Amino acid sequence: MNRTPPPTASLLPSLAMLTLASACSFGIYDPDHPYTPDTGVLDSGADADTDADADADADADADGDSDTDADSDADGLSIVSVTPDYGTTAGNAQVVIKGGPFDSTASVRFGGSAATVDSVTSNEIHVHTPSASAEGAVDVKVSTSASSGTLTSGFYYLEDATGRTGVLGSIGWYHYVGSAWDTSVQDEGTAWYTFTAPTDLTYAKLWTSTMDTCASGYTTSASLYYYDYGVATATWNGSSGPPLNFGWDATYGQYSIASLTNTQFVQNGTYDQATLSGTDFPPFSMPNIARTPGSFTVNTPNIGGGTVPNVSKSALSLGWTTAGTGDFIVVDLALLSADTSTIVEDVSCALNDDGSFTVPSSVWHSWAASRYLLVTVGRATLGTGKVPYNNGDSQVAGIYFVAGVARTQ
Repeated sequence: MNRTPPPTASLLPSLAMLTLASACSFGIYDPDHPYTPDTGVLDSGADADTDADADADADADADGDSDTDADSDADGLSIVSVTPDYGTTAGNAQVVIKGGPFDSTASVRFGGSAATVDSVTSNEIHVHTPSASAEGAVDVKVSTSASSGTLTSGFYYLEDATGRTGVLGSIGWYHYVGSAWDTSVQDEGTAWYTFTAPTDLTYAKLWTSTMDTCASGYTTSASLYYYDYGVATATWNGSSGPPLNFGWDATYGQYSIASLTNTQFVQNGTYDQATLSGTDFPPFSMPNIARTPGSFTVNTPNIGGGTVPNVSKSALSLGWTTAGTGDFIVVDLALLSADTSTIVEDVSCALNDDGSFTVPSSVWHSWAASRYLLVTVGRATLGTGKVPYNNGDSQVAGIYFVAGVARTQ
């Protein structure tokens, strides 16, 4: 028989993913085109007007007027740039405002809220941002005792993701063991990831709702909203091996690689996302977006042996080596039809990495004897990086899968 496991991303259509319309733009302002208010009250420069009137009057008078207007208006305060010009709704981001002229009386407001001013020079102000109640662009206003200036939509607030998921995905390697596979089945890998609006959805919850449980035909009920940056490619640099070059998949709203080689999936490795740069958002990189585990063995059932092991519904035990070296274990159990052409029932599990687990018999609805059962056990480790623009956690799982075949009884 020949079964190629579907890419992990095939789980995603169930997530009802919708692009956030506002996510394509973080309110970036071009520093080469500063907002300079010039209302007649705040002039951008002094006027120098020279009028020369030559009147021809009927009474033959000849007037020669020479009027010179000289305005003594002070130059208006301008804001040239706000760096960075985005941050989270939690506030307390360090921001540098450039422009001027500033002085020690300067105060700063983001929207309607006052920022904490840390230091001021004639052309630069360092502040900590206030918190915000909602995501979106706000004006940045600087006021001194002499003048004031505003940068319209100069700062973009993003929903704070501290303690929540900010990027979700996996980089997985499938190692096929045992004697039952068709000779065309070769070890392979896949990878995908998506930057999400802050969510409580974790990678393990793509397999079952609660840790150390299994579910039949499980589909998460969570809704996932992703950020579409409008950038066609993304790159990861690994601790060794060649770079990974991802392409944007608009169908799933993710960056993906359909097929990895064994040199691209580095065991016990780490991956950093290189700078992602486009026109609608601030360029950013993300160290430690993913890390991978090493190889291991599934010893119960003995799917790697020379004969296909038998398993029963009432005592379907799983056991694996090097317990505790991963963050968790994911399991897929696919019961095939008698002719092996279709999957009759699919059971998925997310387990603690403690070395063993017994699948509850109650989870099965279609168990039948003398059928092939595809057994796939994966050790997962999560990236440790933070999404820089909203402080979200990485839920990109590096997974080493061991896949084999058992026979039901």
